Amino acid sequence: MGTFVGNLVYVFEGVGMIIPIEQSMQQPGAFVPLMVVVTICLVMLFATVGLAGYLAYGPMTCQMITHSLPHTEVVATMRVIYSLGLLLTYPIMMFPVLQITEKTVFGLQPSTMQSAVVRGSVIFLSCGLAVICRHFFGYLTSIIGAVGCTGLLFVFPCLVDLRVQQISGPLPFF
Repeated sequence: MGTFVGNLVYVFEGVGMIIPIEQSMQQPGAFVPLMVVVTICLVMLFATVGLAGYLAYGPMTCQMITHSLPHTEVVATMRVIYSLGLLLTYPIMMFPVLQITEKTVFGLQPSTMQSAVVRGSVIFLSCGLAVICRHFFGYLTSIIGAVGCTGLLFVFPCLVDLRVQQISGPLPFF
């Protein structure tokens, strides 16, 4: 049950991309209703896939559901597509982290070389961690979800809202 909760929270690790997405929209006012619909659809999708996987394989379900599937070309293709999805979304997820790290370590205007060192180090550490933890990936995502994403999902939005209300007063819901 503990790994379930950690993985559940980890699913929403993309919450840090909400503000940049809203700011880049042509009509930012349409963001909140769209986000509500997308979040509901994602919750239903994740719950359905998780339930289907558990019903199909029972307690013998592997940490990664793709490991419970038979070894066929379709499953191999699915694993490659999943890996490509992780690879291609990695820069988007890491961009805010890298910006904050660079500003914290080198000040407001890090040089190109300093940025390259920070980014290379983070990529090297991430790849090393992925290789070391490849056999217990489910537990790793649970720990990340429980430790890192809980604050990001539940605590920080409340703190930001409190700070905004201190500065500008209560905001309307929509």
